[in-house]
Amino acid sequence: MDVRQLRYFCMAFEKQSISRAAEALFLAQPALSLQIQRLESELNVTLFIRHARGIRPTHEAILLYRHARAILRQIETTAAILGRKGDQPITGTVSIAMPSSTSQLIALPLMRQINEALPSVVLEIVIRPSDDLTRQVISGRVDFSLTPDQQPVYGVVTEPLWIEEILLLAPTSFQFSGSTVAVQDLTNIPLILPSMPNKLRSRIEHLFLEARQSYQLFAESSTTALLVPATVEGLAATLLPYSAAAHEIENQLIQALPFTQPFKREISLVYTDSLALTPAAKGVLSLLIKLINTFINTGKWRQCQWIGTRSYDSL
Repeated sequence: MDVRQLRYFCMAFEKQSISRAAEALFLAQPALSLQIQRLESELNVTLFIRHARGIRPTHEAILLYRHARAILRQIETTAAILGRKGDQPITGTVSIAMPSSTSQLIALPLMRQINEALPSVVLEIVIRPSDDLTRQVISGRVDFSLTPDQQPVYGVVTEPLWIEEILLLAPTSFQFSGSTVAVQDLTNIPLILPSMPNKLRSRIEHLFLEARQSYQLFAESSTTALLVPATVEGLAATLLPYSAAAHEIENQLIQALPFTQPFKREISLVYTDSLALTPAAKGVLSLLIKLINTFINTGKWRQCQWIGTRSYDSL
């Protein structure tokens, strides 16, 4: 087993297709297939089940992917740390995992800032359901994540950054008696909610259970990119933070009502404790923290409170 084989395997795993992986690696398909077969032979396992539409990873492949990603990231990080001289520009690729709701507000501004301040750094933003964000860190898929309501996990560092309110986002045609809502006010309106498994959805379920109330489920979606447009179209209401629909709220395309008893979630920075952040990742993280603080302090990010206890300026 060598580094090249691990890179080939990871690409095949992510593309779920030998042909698409070979194209991405600029390899001939038979050459990639041969490398995968050699890896399977060396490990004495079957890594992929071939079918008409591509390949399906086996249980052994899933385990190997987690370790292979961590190994490759360690190699890349070590090379970046040892290879950079003090006067050289920061270079490299930085991957961040975050919820769809958070990305709606900060992804594009962060890209612009990195392009200006760190032009030699390539930023990758990985959008995943909240239950999968920390796994992206553990597997080595990303440098760090912004994860809601993170519980302690062996092998990762968790640093709370901010608390944000969860709001009722409703079509402008929906009528409410006041400027806030209670759970009881939602029992007779259709709701479109995040699909399970999802930490916010779990908290919503608990919210209704604790109030001994039921709700009308109109539809589900794993991405904010569908939840918010459905609300704008007047199909249903949803429960999301301000960041998920800042543009729509500010332009009065939907209405946003806080709960009478504030309904909140905590967002934390999550990264592995076994691998130092590269200079590029540190630079991106510093810019990200400054951007979020600016948004909160200027009121661009409403119903949000910074709770971070350390400075990231000198990373």
